[in-house]
Amino acid sequence: MLPYYKRLYKKRANMGLVWYNKNNPEDSYEFKSMVLEDVYNFMDGGVCYMHMNFKAMNVTTRSEELFFAELALNNSVFDANGGYSTTACSIVDDSCAEDGLPEERYDENNCYACAEKIKHPTGTTYKGGHYAEDYCVGCDSD
Repeated sequence: MLPYYKRLYKKRANMGLVWYNKNNPEDSYEFKSMVLEDVYNFMDGGVCYMHMNFKAMNVTTRSEELFFAELALNNSVFDANGGYSTTACSIVDDSCAEDGLPEERYDENNCYACAEKIKHPTGTTYKGGHYAEDYCVGCDSD
């Protein structure tokens, strides 16, 4: 991984973990590792989102978990976090994508921007990527 992106994405993953640890005080995790291919950037409704997976270790049990984090570029790019703020972070183990297009244009349970590239939680815990026809390329609409 290129050194610049390695530092940048580690910083973004740590932003997600700060958010997770604050919202889950019974658990505390620290960043362990990630690969460059586990990050996806896209636009949705005029907002730039970043979806990413990374591994983190529980500081008490030393167990390693796979995490999903969503960050949104909604502040000044000159602030301390490069304009990003965390909108979601959780432990995951499944992919978000289902086969084909859903009945409705908006599918609150799945992400169509990342497809199976990034592992997501199911449901409305994250904001971006839910508009199926905006992202689903090559899907059958039968």
